[in-house]
Amino acid sequence: MPLIGRLTVATNAARIASLHTELRMRTKWKRLLVTVLVVAGVVLFGPSQKIEHYSCHNCRSLKDVSVVSFFGIPGRPKETLQLSNQITERHVHDWWEYSVYKQSGLFGSLSKRVACKPTQFKDGQGRVER
Repeated sequence: MPLIGRLTVATNAARIASLHTELRMRTKWKRLLVTVLVVAGVVLFGPSQKIEHYSCHNCRSLKDVSVVSFFGIPGRPKETLQLSNQITERHVHDWWEYSVYKQSGLFGSLSKRVACKPTQFKDGQGRVER
């Protein structure tokens, strides 16, 4: 093979190797960017929380129901009760929702909303412990 032919082959091989390395680097950066975007999307748009506050105007007890969702799929509700000392033996609670708190995104990064009624109890009175 003549010298000029060998130089052309060597130059072409060097160009191909350079392009291959450049393509690998581009692919590496694209993978990194996609990974960062996916993680950011999961963290920001994945979690949400809803807390509902209820009261019983008959006995002055309070109940909170909290539900955490991930991409719109709700988890198991968690109830917290603050029972009053005015509960009789056969008392049946008449739960009334007086407030709702909703947040979207990690720590409410996308939105936070609160909806409240003007009074905590259905009868408009405050919490009285006897």
